[in-house]
Amino acid sequence: MWPFSGKRVEPARAFAHLRPGHRYHVVKPFIDHDGICHSNGEMWTFVGSAFLPYEDGLTLDVVWADGLQRTIRLQRRPDAEGPMIDAIESHIAEDSPANSRLSLAITRDSICLADDVYAPHASIIKIDGDADARDIARVIMASSGLVSVGTRMTWRISIGADHVVFGRRNLRRFIQVAEPWSGYVRAQDLREVHVFYHAQSDPEEVIQMLKERKLGQPDRLSSE
Repeated sequence: MWPFSGKRVEPARAFAHLRPGHRYHVVKPFIDHDGICHSNGEMWTFVGSAFLPYEDGLTLDVVWADGLQRTIRLQRRPDAEGPMIDAIESHIAEDSPANSRLSLAITRDSICLADDVYAPHASIIKIDGDADARDIARVIMASSGLVSVGTRMTWRISIGADHVVFGRRNLRRFIQVAEPWSGYVRAQDLREVHVFYHAQSDPEEVIQMLKERKLGQPDRLSSE
């Protein structure tokens, strides 16, 4: 899961962005040296760190929400120390207060084409803490996290009770929300948003499908 860069980092700068007493959360899953998976949304307070040359790795001391102090060992294998440490910042982000920029993990469906096998299915966007689902959809469209195939693409995000359908028609972008719209859930309440793929379906079809699903009727679209 680590994006190896092939370069090494000076020990003093390996964890300079982590500040004792500050709270952090995982924005991109990773597996530590002990085989423990740290998933999106995991949160803890950073206490301190130690660079251990004889172990070729970095150890983080953190305090979980339950008040217990734990150790995260990041060395996966002796020759991975440099690239592994380079990647810490892309996996761990500091918690941001409301109305400030924060990191939001984005995952997406595969479009089931051979060219999509090696395309990224996860990314991180920077967004205001008070952004609603419509704002999140706009930032996702402007990012490079979605693949482009053909002239018609339809995607959807569902956040709480709010649904946003967006995509492209003949190179023109569109965003359409499903009513009723609440706007209650904000980016600051989230750690991850999944983007569903609806092939070339018209946004009206997708919205109708959501209404039928709410009423307990069978879906007419099965792209999910």
